[in-house]
Formats: sequence, C-alpha cells, structure tokens
Amino acid sequence: MKHLLGFILLANVALISTVSAPRPDTRDPAVRHTVSTPRASSPNYGLDDPQSDPSFEIIRDKFTALLAGGGQYMVQQCVDVDTTDPALLAVLKPYKDHANATNFKLRDCKYNSEGRNGRVIMLNADADRLARWTISACKATAQGTTARCLTGVLNDLWCPSNSQFPISGTVVEPAENCGQGSGSALIAFRDGVTVRLKSFKPPNGATCVKQQLTTNQLAAVLSEPALKSAFYARVANTHLELLLASGVPPEKLGRLPVEGKTPYLETVRTAYLDALGSDNYSFLSTWAISNANKGFFERFTNLPLGRLKCGCFYADNPGQINNACH
Repeated sequence: MKHLLGFILLANVALISTVSAPRPDTRDPAVRHTVSTPRASSPNYGLDDPQSDPSFEIIRDKFTALLAGGGQYMVQQCVDVDTTDPALLAVLKPYKDHANATNFKLRDCKYNSEGRNGRVIMLNADADRLARWTISACKATAQGTTARCLTGVLNDLWCPSNSQFPISGTVVEPAENCGQGSGSALIAFRDGVTVRLKSFKPPNGATCVKQQLTTNQLAAVLSEPALKSAFYARVANTHLELLLASGVPPEKLGRLPVEGKTPYLETVRTAYLDALGSDNYSFLSTWAISNANKGFFERFTNLPLGRLKCGCFYADNPGQINNACH
C-alpha cells in the first residue's frame, strides 16, 4: 500500500489534521484475529496502562496480523545495519546515541515494489508498541477509547505508511505523490519525512526520481544530506502545520538545514525515538485529539473494532464516506 505523505501545504488546518495523505493501493492484507499472548506483568500496570484497556489485546492482535501478513512491503531482504560503515555514521549517530538505543533494531532493507528496486534503513515498532500508542492516543481525546477512535487511529498508523519508519533511503510510492504523473517513483526519505535531494534533480533538487537508480546510487542516497524536508511525519501521519497549531515552537519545525541539521527532521526523529520507549507517541496523540474534535472518527462508527479499511480512511466527501465506511 502506498503510502504517504503529500507535500502540499493545506491552508485549512482542519483538513491537514485529517487525511490528506495519498491513496493506498489494494494490497493491504486482510486483518485476521490471532491468539493473544499472555500479558506481561509490570510494576506500573494499572488503570493508566494501555494493557488495562479492554480493547488492548484486540488491537495488538490486529497489528500482529498486519505485520505478519506481508503488508510492510519494504521489509524484504533485510539485514542488521552495519553501524561501522563510515558513510552512515552521521545518519545513524542520533539513533545510536538515543537513550532507548539498546532496544532499537536498525534494519537495512533492499526490496522490490511496483517493479522498482529500493533500499531503505528502517526502525519499525512492533505490534505491542503500536497497540500501546493507539490506546494512549484515544485516551488523550475527549471521547476516550471508543471503537471508532481506536479503529481510526489503527487505520492512520497503517494506511499511509504501513507503520514503516524510514530512517534514510528510497521509498517506492505512486509518482503522483511527488508531482510526477502516473506510475511509481523512488521517493527520498530521512528521519520519517520526505526530503529533497540534490542528486535527484540538480541543481535545485527533487524529492523523487522515476528512473531506476543503480545499486551504487541507492547506497549513496542513504547518506546524502537533505536539502529540504516536506511536511508529514511518519508513522503518525501528522502534518507540520498541525504540530505548529498544537504548540510545537516554530524554530523546531524549520524545513531547511541550519548548521547541517534540519530542525523539523530532528523534531520528528526525537518524538518517534522517545515513543519507542513509551506507551505514548506524542505526535499520534496530537493527531487523534485534532481528529476527534473535527468528528473524523464518526466515519468508523459502523465498522468492527480495529477493522482496516483504507478506502474509508481516505474518503473525501459524504458520498464516498457512506459508500466506503459500511
């Protein structure tokens, strides 16, 4: 399913906070219920623990089925990242230096999608973590952990990105996502955000290329500095303007490099890495609060808890919603 994250800055924050990401394809695996594993004991287990929510195991099992069903299309020929590779030292340093680094599993994946070869370094959350974030995000809203909120958040984590967090590399997506017409394209990512690279279209750079890159070129992309970031943050699918409206300081959302670092990429990366050691993913909770306030989750009212239905998630108008969300 493809995948992300449009680059057009929407004037209406209400629209931004819902679903302006590009359309998925039809290869989402069917969600199947799996046998729950025993709940691990925790000294912090209690009413505020996501595991205490009656829906937790169902949501976790939904994510378990999705992850096992091959929906993460970039997870193909994956190996542990060579953290000693000199070309990757600058890219990997913030990940290696983070407080949660001992729990990170950095993967270097070569894959084929839509007839194109890509390569990406990823750091993906497991089903238990995705479920914890989903429960916590809905707990942060006024409506709480209703079935419609939980289903909406699950779709948000899956439909735009398949819950894949690209540290660096090329993501195969529809070419229309980067203004290149029909077919597919290789889109550059860094720290979970689409970025512009000089090598893609000198001298001003571009976010994607339609031609197949060579093996050496795919490797070079992993360490190439970004010229500018786009707007959407994986895997929460949260737009920069929504983060700004939620109170994130403007200086932390700059899209251009400052002394070799792009503030927005730093902010997106930090939020995601912090969340990997927490029950709460702040960007996802921000997205959920905004969408609950806008009534977005009402479209999921007639769907079973945790039902993956990307057509419903992306529906734009009342007619589409009525047809896609029942």
